[in-house]
This record gives sequence, structure tokens and C-alpha cells, in this order.
Amino acid sequence: MLKLLPPASIAIGLLTFSSLSAQDERLVNQKGIELGSKSDFLVKCRKAWDATPEFAIIERERFCECAIPIFLSTEAIATTTNPRILDNVDLAILIGSRETSFEELMACSGFDVNSIRLSAIGPEGVAEMKQECAGQLRKEPSIVQSGADPDVLCNCMIDEVTSRDLTLGDVYSAMDPNSPLFNEVFLPCATRSTGQTGTVSHAPSDITGPTGPTTVPVVLLGSVHKVKMKVGGKEQYFIVDSGAEDCIFSGRFMEELRKSGAIDSTEMLPDRDYLTADGRTVRCKRYLVHGFEIGPLRVDRVVVASMDGDIQHLLGKSFLKKFREWRIDEEAKTLTLER
Repeated sequence: MLKLLPPASIAIGLLTFSSLSAQDERLVNQKGIELGSKSDFLVKCRKAWDATPEFAIIERERFCECAIPIFLSTEAIATTTNPRILDNVDLAILIGSRETSFEELMACSGFDVNSIRLSAIGPEGVAEMKQECAGQLRKEPSIVQSGADPDVLCNCMIDEVTSRDLTLGDVYSAMDPNSPLFNEVFLPCATRSTGQTGTVSHAPSDITGPTGPTTVPVVLLGSVHKVKMKVGGKEQYFIVDSGAEDCIFSGRFMEELRKSGAIDSTEMLPDRDYLTADGRTVRCKRYLVHGFEIGPLRVDRVVVASMDGDIQHLLGKSFLKKFREWRIDEEAKTLTLER
């Protein structure tokens, strides 16, 4: 899963105004040089905090107190003989050069970076996060292979998370194929970033049954949505996974479908490589499968890949995109399909 770092401007900005260390009231470094008083530093830190709205994401007093010992442990301050070093030193550069400072400050203050609301970090912080996101996605093989534009994808996704007043942790959740936000945020943005529309595979001629919207129950297991349906007359539960390009069935279940006649040996498709959740690439046999029954609907000509092992069956885009629209209602625990 993609892991974004907090925007550097936020991290450095926080460090800039919270980098001193105290021995009681006087600030004294390892050389025994007095660098001022703790109370003077705290006054300056509070003023800086009040003047910077995005700093309100962390409790001011606790953060300023935590910054003091971390500042004094910085080499340039710990070894200086200049008692007035704070008059001219750039605290952001000073502390930013120490890799563990930000993590120590967060740990000391008890602040969870994932709880930062993107709406609180300001336009510059959001812009920097988008750049960081795009840079990391360019290194993701699955993104490269999909042809998605990392800049378009990150801009879309982070704008959506910001508009919903969600947190940095929610950005991570949107990258998890089993999470609701993956369906609601990541996938629509990924589609936009590839220049595709949601109706590329729309195939109403492969669907028989009522023409209006069809709603069926969904079983919620954590962040995983499961729906009960029949394939080739055999009833099973399937994970709704719109991150999967094709439906994925176990080799054992595929053999049962062959025996039932749901698979025609003349409709075998070229093998294809699939990327598994644990990062492995697996070559799978693929077939056109008929007789997907969900509610009063029957769907034919669905691309299904056969994967060996004890796997859970996935209902991927080769099924979902037959429909003009599909949506999951979290509260009602339903899946609605529209032809």
C-alpha cells in the first residue's frame, strides 16, 4: 500500500518553532553554555503557534515542551560555544537535518500523524502532498502498467479526501482495495487518470432480467463487501473488488463450472499475468463464463481468471462494468446495479 509522508513544509514548520531543550529554567547545552531561558522560548513558541493556523492540529503547550530536549540534542546546538546562537540560527534547517526529530516530537506529544485533516494543513501543504504522492506512484509497477497519470490521480484523490474533510489516514485507506474509500475515491480517480470513462465495458446485451435498478443484500466483514450469487447454478459468496480487472475464481471452483457447462472450452481466452495482494505475479488461465445470477438478473460472457490455491472469489470489473452504474450503500448494506 502507498505510504505518504507528511508534507515537508508541515514537518519543518512544526520543528522550526519547537526546537529547544531545558535544564530547569535555564537552557544549557552539553558544553555548559547558557542559551537562554525555557520560559522565553515557550513564549516565542506560543506566539509562533498562535500565528500559524495549521499548527492547531497539535496541542500547543505539550508540543512546545516536547521540543526543548530534542532541540538541545541537535549536534550544532549541543556543541556550540556561542550563547547567542539562537539569534541567527535557522531552526528549520537545523532540526530538519536530524532524521528522527519529527518522529520524536510526534511520539512525545502523543500526536498521530494519520489523524491530520488535510483541510487543516493549508494549500501549500496539500500541494506538497500531491507532489509526494505522484512521486511515489511513479515507482508503483501496477500504476505504471495501468497507464494512469500519477499527477492526475493524486490531484483527484487528495482533492476528494480534502473536500470530505477526511484525514491523512483516510488517504492510506483509499489505497486499500478492501476499503469503501477505494471504491468511492481511488477507483473513480484512477479511471479519470487513465482517460477512461465508467462505461468502457458497458454491455447491457449480456444482461437479462428487469430493466430497472436491482438491489441485493451485501454482507460486510470489516471493510470487505461480500455478495451472494449463483454462477453456473452454484451458489457462492463473492468479494466485490472493483480493483480487480477480472473476476478471480479458484481452480477448484472453475473445474466445477466446467462440469456444469457454464464454461465452454471454445471460449478460452489468452493467459494473463495478475498481481496478487502480496506482490506476486501469477499467470492465470482465463475463460468467458456464462450464467452469473444475482437477484433477478443473469449476466453472461464474463471474463474470469482461474487461480490455484485456497482463495476467496473476487467479483471484479469484468462483471461490474457490464452495468451502466453500480454502487454500495454502507448504511443499508446493499449493492445496487443499473443496466
